[in-house]
Amino acid sequence: MIELGRLRTAIRVLPASAISTRGHSLIAVILDEFAFFESREDLQNTDTELVRALTPALLTTRGPLVMISSPWCAEGEFYKACTSGWGDAGGDRSLVIHGASHELNPTLMGDEEIAASYREDPISSRSEYGAQWRDARSNFLDRAQIMELVEPINQRPAEPYNTYIAAVDMSSGLGQDSATCAVSHYDPMRNQSLLDGVIEVRPPFNASNAIEQIARFLMPYQTQTVFGDRIGMYYTGDFGAKGLIYSAAVDQDHLVPRKADNYLALLPLISSRSISLINNERMIDQLCGLSRRPMPGGYEKIEASAGQHDDISDSVALSLTICHQRQACNHLLAPVMRADGRIMPYADALLEGYQELLLDYRQRQMERMYHG
Repeated sequence: MIELGRLRTAIRVLPASAISTRGHSLIAVILDEFAFFESREDLQNTDTELVRALTPALLTTRGPLVMISSPWCAEGEFYKACTSGWGDAGGDRSLVIHGASHELNPTLMGDEEIAASYREDPISSRSEYGAQWRDARSNFLDRAQIMELVEPINQRPAEPYNTYIAAVDMSSGLGQDSATCAVSHYDPMRNQSLLDGVIEVRPPFNASNAIEQIARFLMPYQTQTVFGDRIGMYYTGDFGAKGLIYSAAVDQDHLVPRKADNYLALLPLISSRSISLINNERMIDQLCGLSRRPMPGGYEKIEASAGQHDDISDSVALSLTICHQRQACNHLLAPVMRADGRIMPYADALLEGYQELLLDYRQRQMERMYHG
């Protein structure tokens, strides 16, 4: 809060609450990023209730209610204000300024970061930088773009020097959802994360039996850790009984990401051709059948379209994004050949070499003790 001396006036930053903002006499109000405020009717503190609380507070001074935001979904108070107040429809009571980032800030014309954002995620960038409203629902991925990443193999054979990342999307087996597992690895020679294989156990099934099939599928890849979401944590004991360690995937804030977060992280990898897929028809159909919908509150929902499934695509997206996130240590996973002809990950070779040096050092120390 900034108090303006004898004027008995203050500049305050308040939480967007329809309750705490009542009871003030206001000269002006600025609602920042107002398009992302909650507008769902089942909530109490919505953008509509906030406007209703602030309007009486401005009646005494006849001050302005300023709404500033990037466009989002075509609903809510901000969308209504922009559409009803645009042009002659707004009369003298409202002024709407609508423009792309480079129009309001000419220094951004031709900005390389904005151009890269359009290449990675054109739908989001058109809203963020182009000031366009998001469609209620749109296709998430383009089939032609996916097919460019598909190699003519159904499964890659396991290699002893690769480090594999396995991800699962579990189900109870009682409904219509499958239990799936995807395994992938990073190839430093190609600078890509490669999908190696997927397995799908279709319902009905017993969860323990499905996990046993997943364990057999992962055995050649010699990986004991499987990543998944919160639902899979209910089956931690079943995974443990099959020799697997279940780990809930977490983001940089140590939170379990939403399904949409995994898909949004996958999108730039697809656009930059940083991944390679196998030829699995059900996986391809599920990836191409995903729909994208902006939700009130500023988050997105990415899910299978009506009548379709996303069980395989869920595990594939999680496995590949974890592979990419671990690229900072990929030099430790790169295969190298030792002097004796053995091939192993660089990290293992480094450790083995250190152990050999340590053993040699200890032997020399012992020789000095006995022979002076």
